[in-house]
Amino acid sequence: MSDDPNVDPQADPKAAWQAAHDALQALSDDLKDAYDQAKTQEQRDILDDIATAVDDALTTLNQEDMASRTVDIQAAASDLKDAVDKLTKLKGQLDAIAGAFAKAAQVIGSIDKAVSTLSSFIKI
Repeated sequence: MSDDPNVDPQADPKAAWQAAHDALQALSDDLKDAYDQAKTQEQRDILDDIATAVDDALTTLNQEDMASRTVDIQAAASDLKDAVDKLTKLKGQLDAIAGAFAKAAQVIGSIDKAVSTLSSFIKI
């Protein structure tokens, strides 16, 4: 968190965003405390109107922050697609191996049955 209200948004946009967010969040917290201590409904209404505006500003800042990360998210999605494609290919290879093992197990079972049958037939 940055407590410096003089952060240059051009030099450090993330720090400037964080400073603005922190200032608005502190104001929102203070307004909620003031609302709880207000003596009249008129005072609560005024504080509530201001708090709503501050909350709207916080929401806008958060939406802008999320939108600014869209390119990073899309880049990550591209990397993840490659990983998913590799995993899908690997799964196909493992399915083929598993199928071969299943067939081998079936053949071994047939061999056991044949040996058992032949053994009892020729009494070995």
